[in-house]
Amino acid sequence: MKDLRVPVLCVLLSAACFTLSSQFGGAWWLGWIAPVPVLWFAFGETNPVAALGVALGAGGLAGLGQILPWLGIVPQPTVAAAVALSAIGFGVCVTLARYAGRTLMPAAAPLAFAALWTVWDFIAASGPDGALASPAFSQAAVPILIQSAALFGGWIVTFLLGAVAGYAALAFAERNSIYLLPAAALFMCNLAFGALHMQQDEGPERHVVMIDSDALAEASAVDQRDIALGAVLSYAAKIRLTAMNADLVVLPERIAILRPAWRGEAVNYLRAVSTATGATIVAGFEDRGNGPPRNIALSISPDGTVSNYVQGGESASASTAVAISHDLNFFAHFRTRMARERAGLLAIPAWDFGTDSTAQSHKAILRGVENGVAIARNARDGKLVLADALGRVIAQKRAGIDGFTVLAGDLPTGSDPGDTVYDNHGDLFVWFSAFLSALLVFGGFMRVLAAAAPARDIRTRPLVHVPVLSWSRYTPAARHAATPSRR
Repeated sequence: MKDLRVPVLCVLLSAACFTLSSQFGGAWWLGWIAPVPVLWFAFGETNPVAALGVALGAGGLAGLGQILPWLGIVPQPTVAAAVALSAIGFGVCVTLARYAGRTLMPAAAPLAFAALWTVWDFIAASGPDGALASPAFSQAAVPILIQSAALFGGWIVTFLLGAVAGYAALAFAERNSIYLLPAAALFMCNLAFGALHMQQDEGPERHVVMIDSDALAEASAVDQRDIALGAVLSYAAKIRLTAMNADLVVLPERIAILRPAWRGEAVNYLRAVSTATGATIVAGFEDRGNGPPRNIALSISPDGTVSNYVQGGESASASTAVAISHDLNFFAHFRTRMARERAGLLAIPAWDFGTDSTAQSHKAILRGVENGVAIARNARDGKLVLADALGRVIAQKRAGIDGFTVLAGDLPTGSDPGDTVYDNHGDLFVWFSAFLSALLVFGGFMRVLAAAAPARDIRTRPLVHVPVLSWSRYTPAARHAATPSRR
């Protein structure tokens, strides 16, 4: 029983740090130490099976912590699959990193873990539901730490989290403080780049107003004309009162259900208030026409123009891009959209689940930095957030359950949206990470094969057979010194 205390404690500490850093913005710093307990255990003099078990346990509990907001909402098989994949992915990353460190050199283990973890983050984000969770999202609470995402996407943030934690864990496992130097160097380099990148000029400001009423949530579920038009009229009246000087008004996702029988009336109400205030209005609806229900957003300009955005589609406005919350999960499609549309401001009607509001808003902020675009995200049962293209939160407010919640602010738009290094070169860093991890793991495998070969006296070999590079843990001199003399 005593032997189980250390591995169990490592599992619980890592899982708790992962969960707290992803779900609570103030605990961002835990993201840098979350892998440390498990990696310290794996990099030490431990049984490889025990190291794998600890990694699987921590990964599974961390996955469960990240999916907590959706428990009771998504089917149980989906929850089980998410937890299992999180456990397997983290377990494989830790085990292969341990292997690289044991077969090559200790310093290779943190690099291998960081590269493998980055590749796994990419694979997990490429599924049918996209990037529901990522270690990188936790760092959006501190904009200076995510500026490197403009170069290589959120993947570089995941890599840095893994590498810094890996070298710190190795320093404790080897009881050698020299390994703290690369950890500190990586962290400080990222910090220095962030400070430099945040000195760039901001784009022009736009006055943005966001309005939400969770009290009108009934309209998103009741398919009746009176309920739908009542909700639209309530929002229209609030816009008249609060947005007379606004450039843009953003309403949340699915404020009402639209049918062809009353769609025109709802649009006319919003068109009239847009003309009266001079503000472009972006509002989310559920469109129930002749086909299956669709999640849409209407963008209504003061001149009466109405643009219909369908989830997963393209924006019609050149000045303001539109995305529905789930669109931001699909990083590749979103990146190509932003590079093509070059809009400096992104309006996001959203609907959260309460407890996931911090993680979801952080995801939007990171996407803004990746693509150089300012974010105006209005989430029912979540947060209303205005953030500039550098990830700095201009204003934010929690949606209330009674009455209307209004958030207004002057939001600097992106100075050069859709033209970051990440926009132009895509996920190149992921392929670099894949190459690095394969090089380290395969190099360790080749060294094991070479070390397993029978040791023979080098003097009995022809000169042309003398190896130039030894993959053995020991030098040729040490090997021959251990070989019995043949005199």
